[in-house]
Amino acid sequence: MTKSFALLALAATALSLSATAPADAGPFSRQAAVTGPRGGTYNRSTQCANGACTWQRGGTNPYGQSFSRGGSASCANGSCSSQSSGTGLLGRTWSRQGSSTCANGACSSSATGTGPNGGSYSRSGSASVTPPQ
Repeated sequence: MTKSFALLALAATALSLSATAPADAGPFSRQAAVTGPRGGTYNRSTQCANGACTWQRGGTNPYGQSFSRGGSASCANGSCSSQSSGTGLLGRTWSRQGSSTCANGACSSSATGTGPNGGSYSRSGSASVTPPQ
């Protein structure tokens, strides 16, 4: 993995975790359900409160195949963690766990996961920012 890609992945992870679980935002909950023109359905829900969010997505395509996924994320005191898992249209499952920490202009993150074919991965990265003088 190239250094710039690792830094981009780290920044994206930290940004997505912090955007997912805003510590100062009030609690909220959102739900939606849609039925497509050929009968497929899709539903989603998200709940956030006290610096933590949970989410669920799922649906069934017009051929009767279903999928589901869900997860959670939380942030406090410069650290965020997340986990997600799901089952695809063919019944294959996947999972992911990750964490990020930022303090004094330096951030680090790590993640592990298992894919739908049983393969696994782990990654880690760090970045630091020096403010202009």
